[in-house]
Amino acid sequence: MPNKNNPDELALLRSKVTELESTVLTLHQSLDESESNILTLRQSLNESEITIQSLVEKLNLARRKRFGSSSETMPPQDLEFNEAEAHADTTGEDEAPDNQNDETSEAKNTSSETKRRGRPKLPEDLPRERVVVDIPESEKTCSCCQSMLCRMGQSTSEKLVYIPARLYVEVTERPKYVCRQCDALGEKSVVAMASPPAGIDYPEKHRDSLFACANYHEQIPLCPASLSSRIAVQTIWASAQPKNDESVDTALR
Repeated sequence: MPNKNNPDELALLRSKVTELESTVLTLHQSLDESESNILTLRQSLNESEITIQSLVEKLNLARRKRFGSSSETMPPQDLEFNEAEAHADTTGEDEAPDNQNDETSEAKNTSSETKRRGRPKLPEDLPRERVVVDIPESEKTCSCCQSMLCRMGQSTSEKLVYIPARLYVEVTERPKYVCRQCDALGEKSVVAMASPPAGIDYPEKHRDSLFACANYHEQIPLCPASLSSRIAVQTIWASAQPKNDESVDTALR
């Protein structure tokens, strides 16, 4: 136990007490700072929760507008979380007075377009053929005074006429020429005539495919020409109905 009459020990104790008091004061200050930090973090957490909740509500509303049916109504409990949308709408109204004139002009144009009814006008670049449907001459007199009626105008209407593709037969004529002098002398004359026009010349590499397409169109099996000719011979002989079957087999061979 320290001696109370010793001044050195008393000074040492006093210095320790002051150090402890300063330490306690520092701890109190750090505690206050920690409490203020905790309060700030709680406020930021609450703000984050509010922001997240408003974003979720906006997302649900956007999904409902985009993917929901047009007759779907918003439940009443969802209207309680529309403070952010209401605030955004009010700010948007404050920022949008400059665009109101443009929107009203566009609305007028759309309304005028919707009021137009009837068939659209046919293009002017199409050729026109005039068809006059007139009353007979006997009806061009007035039923009251029997005087001639005067033309005061006309009523016109247009309709689109479609002319489909036409099929026609092309007749190719090739004149023949002979020598009359040779005929008079009794000699055999040579008939001169133009050669027939050449058909479509297909390349060699496409002939197999054309042959297959022709056989498919005619419902002919893809078989060699010899077999197809044999089938034709069989058909001809079968239609003739011969009495001797051995002659048919001999002819087929």
